[in-house]
Amino acid sequence: MLEATEQVLRGRSDAMEEAALNMLRSEGPGPSADRIELLLLFRRVTLQVLEDLEPHERDALADAFDRALLRIAAWHDGLRPQPEPIPVTSSTSGEVEAPSLAGVLAAEVARSLRYGRPLSLMLLRVDSYEDIATLRGLETAERVMDQFLELLDRTLRAADVRHRIGPDRIAVLLPETGPEDASIAAERVRKRAAFPESYAGTSDGLVVTVGIASCPAHATDPNALVRCAEDALELASRMGGDLVLVYPIEPT
Repeated sequence: MLEATEQVLRGRSDAMEEAALNMLRSEGPGPSADRIELLLLFRRVTLQVLEDLEPHERDALADAFDRALLRIAAWHDGLRPQPEPIPVTSSTSGEVEAPSLAGVLAAEVARSLRYGRPLSLMLLRVDSYEDIATLRGLETAERVMDQFLELLDRTLRAADVRHRIGPDRIAVLLPETGPEDASIAAERVRKRAAFPESYAGTSDGLVVTVGIASCPAHATDPNALVRCAEDALELASRMGGDLVLVYPIEPT
């Protein structure tokens, strides 16, 4: 890293990233937190020792360290096993009833921008799924999810399109719907799911957390729209779940 620091100060901006990548390749898999903590420590000490740097040199070095940290995080992300894709199926027939979320989302975003009409993306996480699967078995958890999908169909409009995108996650596209109306719809779903009724033999309601983002209010690119909704969902989960948040993060 010392050599990389010298190279950055000589104008080679990618030297720190290359050094980080070489380190990862030579050491192989290992805890990402340890490597990030080590690089952060080296960054802090280096910037303290080199206190006589010109402002532009200090900024260039800090930026190089930041990119190296991102490189380490990305490298570890690439090692993580990715879940098998879950087909979008009917909760009753089991047959595929819609194309992939990516294709439908791209088409709906294009339509939203073409006609100047809002589109909202709702990401729901059924927080109860994992507990049900652990305590009652995966088969029961899947029956509960089928019943929740039926509840969604009864609660949402016919024009709204849902996709199951993970064991406990569902994406819903709401055409002609802005952030405020999407939040109202999500809150309606959350409250109905929480109402104690029989879910495949269980007597408790479900805990559902929701993140929402809208086009064009928050993003005009399909991937960016998903990221915004995911940010809202993850923050809602960190706040304890059982919550609806709209990007850029307003609790309802």
